[in-house]
Amino acid sequence: MNPILDQVERAFDFKVYILVAFLVFATLFEVFGRVTNSRVQTKLSRSNTSGDWASKDSYDFIVTLFDRMFAIALYLYPAVDVFVRNANAVYKIYPQYAELLNVTVAPVCDWYITNVWGSFFGYGQGILFFFMYYGIARNRDNMKYFIRYHATQSIMVHGLYIFINQLGDTCFYRNAQPIYGDRFGAQVVWTLGLLLLPMVISAFIGFETKILFWDEAIQYHIGPRPKRKSQGNG
Repeated sequence: MNPILDQVERAFDFKVYILVAFLVFATLFEVFGRVTNSRVQTKLSRSNTSGDWASKDSYDFIVTLFDRMFAIALYLYPAVDVFVRNANAVYKIYPQYAELLNVTVAPVCDWYITNVWGSFFGYGQGILFFFMYYGIARNRDNMKYFIRYHATQSIMVHGLYIFINQLGDTCFYRNAQPIYGDRFGAQVVWTLGLLLLPMVISAFIGFETKILFWDEAIQYHIGPRPKRKSQGNG
């Protein structure tokens, strides 16, 4: 019995060491990134004497772990909102996942309904939209291009799926077979998940998604992508 317990203890200790090493690395990387970004920001502010809007962006900034987690969290906006709108359809079409959804997703949805939909006399969702668009996506003075890019992308995804939801409601509102509307709502949720997956992965890696045509639309709102040093010299 003792050899088995010793083996379990060694395996547990190894996992603890891995976790501690990761936390130390993450902390050092975050500190290094913030110090470097502070220097880059100071350099850009000194060189941009004219206050040119486009000159405030640079790829010299390091995408810190906080930036990546913040960018990922931005995608909760379309994910939670679209799921809330189609939750009944998902529960009807996939009842086998009801218990899992109640544990993982339902608490977040309840918070969203209470604190977003139900706040500011019913205007909480509109206020959240304007905060994300003007406070993050268009805030070039305080937000990196990376964060603004993913913020705009999450807003565009949300707008696209609101349109799809409204289209589906129009098509299936008077349908004598409600199962078709439920299937449509469930498929909306699944396709949203498939669309958000590469966006979340790119945010975690620290890159922009750069989906064809979609990327150009994002730049229309937040400005052109900053040039790299090799491009600027050429």
